Amino acid sequence: MKLIFFITAIMFCQYNIIAQNKTIKELSINSEIYPILKSNYGKIEVVDNRLNKTLVIEVDSTPHSHLRIKYVLNPDLKSHVEEFYHEHIGSIAQHINKKMFFVIHDYNIYRDLGTISEMYKFRIKGDLFLCERSNCYLIKTIDTMLFNESSQQFKPFFFEKSRYILDFLLKEAESIPSDTLKYSKSSALNLDSFTKTSNKLYSSNQIKSGVYYSYSKLAESAPNVKFNRTSSFEIYKDLDKTLENTPYDISKDSIYAIVNNGKIMLRLNDNLFEVYKENDDFFSNIEIRNSKNYNPPPILFGGSFLVGAVGGLVWYLAMNAEEGSANWYKTKLNCRTGQLQLIQGIPKPKK
Repeated sequence: MKLIFFITAIMFCQYNIIAQNKTIKELSINSEIYPILKSNYGKIEVVDNRLNKTLVIEVDSTPHSHLRIKYVLNPDLKSHVEEFYHEHIGSIAQHINKKMFFVIHDYNIYRDLGTISEMYKFRIKGDLFLCERSNCYLIKTIDTMLFNESSQQFKPFFFEKSRYILDFLLKEAESIPSDTLKYSKSSALNLDSFTKTSNKLYSSNQIKSGVYYSYSKLAESAPNVKFNRTSSFEIYKDLDKTLENTPYDISKDSIYAIVNNGKIMLRLNDNLFEVYKENDDFFSNIEIRNSKNYNPPPILFGGSFLVGAVGGLVWYLAMNAEEGSANWYKTKLNCRTGQLQLIQGIPKPKK
């Protein structure tokens, strides 16, 4: 009996070693470059502020193994970006002593398990600053989601999209900050947390009831149209139905959000979707109807998805398509811009 147990234990350990070896794979960033005209910055400091430094975690969908496959960069992301910068950008700088400070918050690929097809999402988020002495000035934020084509496999998708963060640096090496607001280095390391401290949506327990025509107004808890405390009416998902029941003069096309008795509803075209809080962030589950003729744009600087009065053609095409099926997605509210960012596909919520 002891012999059988011993043999079984050895086989189990060997299987585990093999399985573990299979879970780690190395990837290299595609660093092909295109020429730029000039660079204002000769130096760069990169902080990899990601909670998970592993580039990719993919959940294997095979029914028996359920391996978690981890992809790691070689070299690591911080080293790769700094080496690329010094070699291709810093060497042609007009101002050799000017320094960039790049804080990477997210750079990862996820499989969207909420969809039937094999969909990969490349999530990229980072803040780029000019650093002078102890002051940091925001140059640009990169915050976007890139999707694979329906038939595109993982490795070709990664090779194609992985250099996007390098494209961003190449493009912004010619830029100078347009914002004169100074940040300390500690604030620059986590600009979202710094922003939330002065944002009443995040720092206050109660946002005033009313209609908001912009995210900035919502962040100040200063409605464009105030509701009386005695007013009581139902907010429906259908925006027109909601407005029919309000006694107020409201500009429909200007609506960003409606707040009533603590419930926050964001406008997407002619629909309202409720916002809920998890930990220290706000989320909304939204419905997008996919058209056969609709493809999300592959690259959008400064954020992918817009809501409210600033909602663009992207949402219009997605939500008003006559063909295709409707899918539900979990989205996260960007605390700085008020844009909704796609997080993951989800099952249709129960009524």
